[in-house]
Amino acid sequence: MTEVADKVFLIELSKGSIDFAHSILVLDLNNSHVVLFSSQYQPSKKTTPRFEQHYHVGKIIGDNDNTLLPAETRDLIGLHILNEYSESTAVEHIYINSQWYAYHIYGGVRHGECDCDQATYLKIKDDVYLLGFRELAVDVAIILLLDLKSMRNTGFAVGYTDEQWFSIPIGAYMKRINKRLEEHNFHAL
Repeated sequence: MTEVADKVFLIELSKGSIDFAHSILVLDLNNSHVVLFSSQYQPSKKTTPRFEQHYHVGKIIGDNDNTLLPAETRDLIGLHILNEYSESTAVEHIYINSQWYAYHIYGGVRHGECDCDQATYLKIKDDVYLLGFRELAVDVAIILLLDLKSMRNTGFAVGYTDEQWFSIPIGAYMKRINKRLEEHNFHAL
């Protein structure tokens, strides 16, 4: 269990090494909310991405009955962030619209790679978001919790490569490198 923002915790429930299903739980103790987020690898699927991601939102019984539940959001659209995973590896993200994001990798084994992948964006609370990405180029799914106050992300890369299943914890320092589209009077679809 990792605290990814103030009183927001990320718990890895299953690593998927047997059934190719990876599940995490996000607990928001500020608002008594919970999100179950699952990434399921479909090896028999002929088209990419071969991952499907699903989420379920719930409430912890308690005091905060009037708070909004986590939900899909358009808050991040137009945001351009550089995620620094190490001194030698960074990944640029542009949140294009409510279903796609673009990335460009600097350093590491995938240096220079760039593409657009399917995405899901959930708002957990103000300045905290849960993102799910389903990569097209490789059999990988990414689950990230973004904390825009501390400018950090924390999550997992899960996938199937070289006939091996993996679940790797990841995290980065984030740098905002643009203004949102709305600040320029543009609006995404």
